[in-house]
Amino acid sequence: MSTGRPGIAKVRKHTKTFTGCWTCRARKVRCDETKPQCLQCFRKGRKCEGYGVRLQWVRSDTEEQEGPCPSAARSNIIPDSRRVVFPSSHIDQILNTLDLLAYDDTANPREEVSHFIDCFGVLGTAGRHRNSTSISSEAGFVSPPGELDSTPPTTSQNLSPTPFLARPTSSHLSSDENFLMYHYSHRVLYLFSVIDHEKSPWKTVHLPIALQAMGELSMQGSTSMIREALLCTLLGISSFLLSNDGQSHMRTDDALGWRAAASKYRCKAINLLRNAVECYFYARSPPKYKEFLATTLSMITMDVISGDTDTCGIHLDGCFRLISQAQKWKRKYSTKAQTLHRIYFYLRTIYESTAPRSSRRTQHTDRSRDAPPDIFCRDLLGAQMSGFPTGINMDLETRTSSCERIYGIPHGLLLLLIEVIDLTDKLDEVRDADTSSQVPDSLMEECDQLEKAIIDWPAVVGLEGCTKVNTSISAKIVHQYTLAFHNALIIYFAQNIRQVGHRFLLPYVNQVLSSMETVESLKVGTQEALAAPLFWPVFIAASATFDVEMQVRFRNWYSDVKVYRIESFRTGLHVLEDVWKTGPSRQLPQKCHWRQVLQSSGVRLMLS
Repeated sequence: MSTGRPGIAKVRKHTKTFTGCWTCRARKVRCDETKPQCLQCFRKGRKCEGYGVRLQWVRSDTEEQEGPCPSAARSNIIPDSRRVVFPSSHIDQILNTLDLLAYDDTANPREEVSHFIDCFGVLGTAGRHRNSTSISSEAGFVSPPGELDSTPPTTSQNLSPTPFLARPTSSHLSSDENFLMYHYSHRVLYLFSVIDHEKSPWKTVHLPIALQAMGELSMQGSTSMIREALLCTLLGISSFLLSNDGQSHMRTDDALGWRAAASKYRCKAINLLRNAVECYFYARSPPKYKEFLATTLSMITMDVISGDTDTCGIHLDGCFRLISQAQKWKRKYSTKAQTLHRIYFYLRTIYESTAPRSSRRTQHTDRSRDAPPDIFCRDLLGAQMSGFPTGINMDLETRTSSCERIYGIPHGLLLLLIEVIDLTDKLDEVRDADTSSQVPDSLMEECDQLEKAIIDWPAVVGLEGCTKVNTSISAKIVHQYTLAFHNALIIYFAQNIRQVGHRFLLPYVNQVLSSMETVESLKVGTQEALAAPLFWPVFIAASATFDVEMQVRFRNWYSDVKVYRIESFRTGLHVLEDVWKTGPSRQLPQKCHWRQVLQSSGVRLMLS
């Protein structure tokens, strides 16, 4: 006989639902939810009250005492638990504050002001013609310097916002900084590209990052460290250019004021950039590569505008370390990043062409290998330039920023200049070791091959016929820059490799100066009028002339380009004046004359 207890049926748990028609819900029966009326009511012969929304209003205490409300079924509005409900005491406090403000405005009438009381924005009842600049800073808007101190204190200033509504942080940007960025975007950035185009890297990379930083600082009071560094760099560049303007127009106070502001921005940018690199660039998560590289390159631009070119090599080494480190984790580069690489390639090449050989001995060499690192990043640039023509690219309407669109010279000429720099270093090592020893035959063979490549380059790329493809002013400017750079490259090769006398170089000198004068005449009345010229071809050509009339032409050219307010050209002009003052050497020198002047003076040139 079984002793087990009979099974107890489990009671089914009824879950209250909020669906169905109002009739079925009142009867507490299941509704089939057929519309417009349910079948349950139809079968029972009842009137279906439908599915509409019914509101349950809160009754007062007197209504509750009078008696129960009608039994009509109504839905209860469930309050959102996440919303903050003001207690009665809090509401009374706000109303009392409004009464005090109204009494204060009546007793002391003044222009209409805005008050920020907890989460309520209250406007005065005066006329609506208030100027937009009188907006209270309590709402988080930017006010001119000194305006906040003159505003009398009001009751609303002592009130604290509710916990769920954070008051916006006041902007860190002054009116001067807004003006400096406006000046940068409407004038300064047009200096850097020899021809104006909408895809200039200074328009598509540098400026958007800086504007993003300004927006973040204005709206939330902070931005990333590297974006703020770039913003400070661009503000410094703009300030230095305004300082140069003041100096040119004999406005000493303006020049000193803007230069002091520029120095402040430069120091802040250097500190922010250094801290950002140390904290974020070598972290596990990939950093904003373009922001870091654009900021470091902009430091070089600031050196060029200010004329303080001694630190250009330091910033170029910083760019090289960023590029080398990024190659460890980056496999693909965006179009904008590749454009920044081309800027670095150009600036590094121009700098190293006049820098002493000791500066190319980087501190970050790998001791496990004998070959020093390639500071020009030729492998990286070669892979990225594989899709471009080997010669001169006159397709200036493409969306990609080629070397011709940025600096007016083709990529191939820069590669030839690098080969001359490398060959000069090899010859200097031989000459420094023993002045009486002859150059090895293998090295002489390299010199002959490179000389032929330089001389034959115009015919190989079809330089003379390129202007027939594109007859625009921009194409003519690029053509003249290419001619000037190629003739200057011949002079540079003759000075450092062959050590040819200056009289043999006079035809090439004349060609360089004529091309550069033609460029300045072509730019008159065009969009390229703001673009600064290339200083490297002029310096190389001027260093090889000792004809008085030719020197006068060079001085006139330098005088004309003062309008661009770039101070770095003055350093090169001072070196040329020393070269012209000393005159040509009567003996065969071991180094060209201008290199000896640079070595004795310790000057660093950046002829960008």
